[in-house]
Amino acid sequence: MRPRARAHVLSSLAVMLYVAAPATIMLTAHETVRIDRLERSAASGVTASRHGELLPPGTNTIRLDRGTYHFRTAGDARLHVTDPDSVTMTTSNIDKCIDPPPLLPSAPDDDVLMAFAGAKGGGRPDHIPALTVTYGDAA
Repeated sequence: MRPRARAHVLSSLAVMLYVAAPATIMLTAHETVRIDRLERSAASGVTASRHGELLPPGTNTIRLDRGTYHFRTAGDARLHVTDPDSVTMTTSNIDKCIDPPPLLPSAPDDDVLMAFAGAKGGGRPDHIPALTVTYGDAA
């Protein structure tokens, strides 16, 4: 019996930060993270521009000016906010179904291709990322 190809359901955590006054945050993640600053533009609605450099895995300290920021992570993350009165946030989980390849060899030494038209990943993702938020001076 041949194994059935399975599409994978990926999940990421989207975080929106609303910064009312300049603030410092510490973000801990196990992957590279990009923080975008969102701004309104008369010509194109909302635009996103990268805020600083890409953040390497581990704990990073980020200074944020007043504005709206966004980042996403595929794994669990920890966010420490030094001034809780200056920063509010919202989160949402995003599920994305990745289709399997349309044709796969039925065996490594076989020239016959198996079609997987319309096959989709089923159910919930294996892992839904979580965000742990702490507040105050000490992380």
